[in-house]
This record gives sequence, structure tokens and C-alpha cells, in this order.
Amino acid sequence: MKMRKRDIRWQDMDKKNTPFNRLIDDFLLAKRSAGCSEKTVSWYSANILIYLRFLEEEGHPPLLRSFTADSVRRYTVHLQGRRVKFENNPLRRTVGQALSSQTVFGYVATLGVFATWLAAEGYTRGNLLRGVPLPRKRKTAVSGLSREEIERLLGRIPKHTLIGTRDRAILITLLDCGLRASELSDLTLNDCHIEEGYLKVLGKGNKERIVPVGAAACRAILRYRDFFRRDQGRPVPNLILSVHGGRLNPDALRYMVQRWAKSAGIDPLPITTRVPAGQAGHVSKGRQPPFAI
Repeated sequence: MKMRKRDIRWQDMDKKNTPFNRLIDDFLLAKRSAGCSEKTVSWYSANILIYLRFLEEEGHPPLLRSFTADSVRRYTVHLQGRRVKFENNPLRRTVGQALSSQTVFGYVATLGVFATWLAAEGYTRGNLLRGVPLPRKRKTAVSGLSREEIERLLGRIPKHTLIGTRDRAILITLLDCGLRASELSDLTLNDCHIEEGYLKVLGKGNKERIVPVGAAACRAILRYRDFFRRDQGRPVPNLILSVHGGRLNPDALRYMVQRWAKSAGIDPLPITTRVPAGQAGHVSKGRQPPFAI
């Protein structure tokens, strides 16, 4: 009488030698299916690949067994001591500066999300990073621009050219509404209800909100939209376009804002992720929030 072979259960399988790249692909697929935006998925991917390069530089194989709490602690110390910023960034020149505490936090927090997913999917017996504290983020108060700084900033931008009119619309809208760079880049013509005095903005987590627009921003947007906006014969839904007639990338928008600020002698420019609801001011009323880019 033959003995029946015992079924092999997932939780009993040895998964320590699973290739890291396969795990990354499955993790990103899970995040897409959960409704994360492509930008968020790309951010997760880039952050995990940076950690993977660190493991390979240490001589560890790109396998699940190399993902340990100790390696993440060493990685955190490595990031905190790193003196290269904007590496491989097509829009920023690489400089010899330390990474910000927010950047280090983001890199390590991504690994925490990854570890939670590994445990939930049964790749590991529990969360490998449980008990590993996240690095602290430095909290800095961001002050707004003064009336004189705003006048100096807008005074540097031409009023009667395509690029100048576009950039003035961008800067005044950021000041007036407190939008994120990605929110302004993704803003469509159909979501600009200028005559009614509001914008319909799609923010993080695909959440829509209504943002009131002041008179100065309305005038700047209308002037750009009605007289200078050119889509080069290709229908493009976005309000703000690049010089080539396509959507203006958020990173390019941020770079443009910093470039005008530097030319106006405002360096560094006060920046925050986004101005909280109710704190954005109207240019015409003189209540200026920090730039939300």
C-alpha cells in the first residue's frame, strides 16, 4: 500500500531564496491593484531599488534572506551619512549635500511598507522590521512670502510672452490656491471653472476637492488659457502645457518656480508639501502662504 504524499503548504515552504526582483514586481502589482497612483508605485519602486543596490554593494545576494532588520539599520546610517544629492535627477544638478531627514524617512518608510506586505503574503513569518524605529524627520517652520518678495518675483516674469504668461499663471495660482505641483500639472481645462471662481482638483488618493480661486489667479489663468495656450495641434486636456504642447511635468514645474525665485533673489524659496485648507491666501488680499510644490 502506497503512502499518499503529503501536500506542501505555502506557509511551510522555504522562501528565503526568492529573488528580490520577483518580490518587487509582486509588491508593485499589489499596490496597483489596491488603487495606488502610478506616481506612488514608481516612488515605491525607486526607493526599494536603491536599497537593493546597497545590499549588492555590501556583497549580499539579491534574495529575500538578505532583507533583515540589521541591514535596514545599516542602510539608514548609510543614507544619513550620504553626501550626494539629486543623483540621476534629469532636472537637478548633482550636488555634494546631505540628504534631508524627510528623504531618509521616505526611503526607510518604504521598506516598512514592503516588510508589512511580505508578512501579509506569507513570505516571512511576521514583520521583519517590527521594532525597527523609523528615522526622525526634522520639523521646520515654513514662513510665507512677503508682499515685497511677491512683487519682486512676479516682476521678473515677462507679461507678454507665451512662457512668461504661463509661468505667471502658475506662480499666482500656487500662491492663491496652495495646490501641489502634481495637482496643478494634472488640472484639466474642464476642471477650471474660472467664471464660477473655483477649480476642481484631483489630489492624493484620487480625492477630489473644490478650491476657490481669487481674482488675480482668475485673470492670470484666463489670459494664459485664452490667448497664449498652444497644444501644437494635438488635443491635450491639461490646462498647463510645456513649450512642446504636452503636459508640463511636475518636476519641470518645480524647477521653473525655483529658477524664477533664484533670479528674484529669493533663495531658498519657502516650500511645503501643500498649504492646508483654509490657509491659502489670495494674492489680491496680501495673505501669502508658502509655495506648495
